[in-house]
Amino acid sequence: GPGATDPMREIILLAACSANEVLPQNPELPADVFTACLTTPIKVSLRWFCSRSLLRHDGITKELIDRIPGRQTDRKTPLGELNWIFTAITDTIAWNVLPRALFQKLFRSDLLVASLFRNFLLAERIMAAANCTPVSYPRLPPTHQHPMWQAWDMAAEQCLMQLPTLLSDTAAEFQPSPFFAEQLTA
Repeated sequence: GPGATDPMREIILLAACSANEVLPQNPELPADVFTACLTTPIKVSLRWFCSRSLLRHDGITKELIDRIPGRQTDRKTPLGELNWIFTAITDTIAWNVLPRALFQKLFRSDLLVASLFRNFLLAERIMAAANCTPVSYPRLPPTHQHPMWQAWDMAAEQCLMQLPTLLSDTAAEFQPSPFFAEQLTA
């Protein structure tokens, strides 16, 4: 009747793949890579990046990645800075591809929902590389090839290259990424 709201308007669904797809299996990644993307996006992203880059030959192991120093809430630490950059990049991707109302609903109305959808963008990127298509409602357009992912890869690489020294030398200082300075001057 009049004034009735669509019950689907309040539903959010995130699924690992389409009904006709098989979940990816990669020994470099957690068994449930989709859930890991949603819950520990930085570490999963770094593992995935490393498994696909030349860094895997430079002694960057998943054990090192699991020991990345810092706290997600402290921007002056490697983990915190990566979290900050990841948020900026995924928000930028979403801003670029979503209608404004949907962006506001998913990325600005609720902190938990925003975090899940940011992480979903990562899941889509990683799963797409394994020929898998995560599904969401509301439906999001594909973002796995968005050019901003290259900026994420660069930030990840810059951090990972410092990791062996940071973990072995207590006097070593973390060199922050030039990401924000570069984006501001672009």
